[in-house]
Amino acid sequence: MAATSARIPDIQVLRGIAVLAVVLHHILSGNLFPGRHPDFEQALNFIRGDAGVDLFFVISGYVIARTLLLALPLMLLMAHLSWLFFERWPLRWRQAREAPLISTEEVLS
Repeated sequence: MAATSARIPDIQVLRGIAVLAVVLHHILSGNLFPGRHPDFEQALNFIRGDAGVDLFFVISGYVIARTLLLALPLMLLMAHLSWLFFERWPLRWRQAREAPLISTEEVLS
């Protein structure tokens, strides 16, 4: 029961917009190319790099939550099986410890 790895095209488009907003902000703010045109000030106010970063983090949170929710049944099964193992583990050690004693007593008697 593996989680599907299908990519959602709409999410990929939003990721591209977020990255494009950050790159354009850096280009227009003069960090990459010094000496900017005065008209870039208006474009800089329109294209905000921090909004692109915020959008990218929101998309990443959605993708992580979706992946975890798809894997939840498998995680619950693994938790249950590990609980059963550790619940019965002392019993198995007791049986392994006492088995040689029981067989030795049978041979000696």
